Amino acid sequence: ISVDYHALYGLSVNVLDIDVNFTLGVLEQQRNATLKRLEAENDFITKTPEGYSTLNSRLILSLAMQRLAVISASNSAGNEDFRHTLKHNDFGYSFQIDDYYTVVQGDNNAKLFLNKLIEVYNTGIAYDAIIIIRGGGAQSDFLIFDNYHIGRAVAKFPIPVITGIGHQKNVSIVDLMAHTSTKTPTKAAEFIIAHNRSFEMGLLSLQQNIVIRSQQLFMGHFRMLEELKRNISRNATGLVGLHKEKLASANQKLAADSRGILYQHIRELSLMAQSAAQISRSLLARKRSDI
Repeated sequence: ISVDYHALYGLSVNVLDIDVNFTLGVLEQQRNATLKRLEAENDFITKTPEGYSTLNSRLILSLAMQRLAVISASNSAGNEDFRHTLKHNDFGYSFQIDDYYTVVQGDNNAKLFLNKLIEVYNTGIAYDAIIIIRGGGAQSDFLIFDNYHIGRAVAKFPIPVITGIGHQKNVSIVDLMAHTSTKTPTKAAEFIIAHNRSFEMGLLSLQQNIVIRSQQLFMGHFRMLEELKRNISRNATGLVGLHKEKLASANQKLAADSRGILYQHIRELSLMAQSAAQISRSLLARKRSDI
């Protein structure tokens, strides 16, 4: 570091280089070593520009999260904050929460925490997500979340893991291995509510689109029916007129034919009458002659 005392009580500092061996503490060095080990020994953990890709992070969240398993301390204020936020959400969503209490502090308790993850898995319950909760505290309180075995278990867990570990500055290994990491238990609850709200908004949008599309289809078919009605009316009028003319022509032809037939029969009857009269007179004359 170069220091320029160019003004009284004023310092101008130029950083020329940094030796990471002095700026990184022992805990940070151990954490980095654990991350490298996780990546080297497990093919389902891959470092990416955005962080880490794991089996867990690649899982697809349920469309709506309702049944949750929460791993936290039994007396955790963070768990209370988490439950309170979920229960009093603005949208009336309901959740079924199963608690799995364990110790969430101290690297020497990593085995207990790991057993709790195994217990959740062995229940066979189809949880929508596993929520790991820990309230605030000193940085040393979060060493358990930098444990290699816990990080590996979270990375491989077949149910999405959401973390709400209450430290704002640093990110634990469990955060990096999980599906979704949030800064606090309250933020974890807000993430779940927002996820469900997004699903509901999608349904409402779909419903609106269906209504609009139905109305469009109805109006389209209504216009088609109206045009068909007009065409039928025009065609019916034309057909009635056409057949009316045909009927009038047929009526006239029938009347003419009827008069012709009538006149013919009258002539035939007249001739028959004349013939009968003539025959009668001839017969009468012969009879008189015979007498």
